[in-house]
Amino acid sequence: MEILGMQTTTAYRILVSRSHQRPAAELYRVSLQQQLPTFPIPLKLNQVEPLVNLQEVFNGVYERARYATRIDYHQPVPSPALSKADEQWVEALLSPIRVV
Repeated sequence: MEILGMQTTTAYRILVSRSHQRPAAELYRVSLQQQLPTFPIPLKLNQVEPLVNLQEVFNGVYERARYATRIDYHQPVPSPALSKADEQWVEALLSPIRVV
């Protein structure tokens, strides 16, 4: 997605768009190697926007779904392909797990 005035090199992005401010929006760049961001969720005009800590949401889902026991981390990383830097980072994270 191309956003005017924004050059982004991250593979993942979060776009927060408030209906009363369109076409303006907030873009949060998300890097695989960094903690997921906290960002506001727009509701109605003049209402307090709750903040969503996406890292906490992700961690909670990961734990409740028991992905640590359901994912075979010995398998290669599936598509989409990662950048070389991200691939090396993932391999470094997984190498201690794959020894077992």
